[in-house]
Amino acid sequence: MTTTNYQTVRVKKIGNDVEEEVVLESDGHELVCFASNRPASLEVSKTYPVALTLLVMDDYDITVLENDGNQSLERLDDSFAYRVVGSLIDGRLRCCGFEFKDEALETEFAYLNGQTVVMRVDRINVKFLKSSSGC
Repeated sequence: MTTTNYQTVRVKKIGNDVEEEVVLESDGHELVCFASNRPASLEVSKTYPVALTLLVMDDYDITVLENDGNQSLERLDDSFAYRVVGSLIDGRLRCCGFEFKDEALETEFAYLNGQTVVMRVDRINVKFLKSSSGC
């Protein structure tokens, strides 16, 4: 199976108080992420190829929605945590123009493929990838 390991997003804001905080934008939706490898050359308003992964510190809290429901990203307080409502497709959670990868979604929750789910995550990590196009 071939899947895309990255997506292109726009950097909307770079955190002042938390050095690793980066706000990304895709399809008009914002997402506050944790960037452990933030490039020094990162610029606001520019687009970059990134890989987004989910961090769940304890047990996975996933609920299947009976109807397809609307996709949503709800930030919990002022933390990096989110409540995500999206579609689980081929081990990736797709929501509001973002695609999140998580090993457990590919293995332990593969039986939920094609379902709309609600998932609580402790943090969304972003990895900035090298761009061959000079974004």
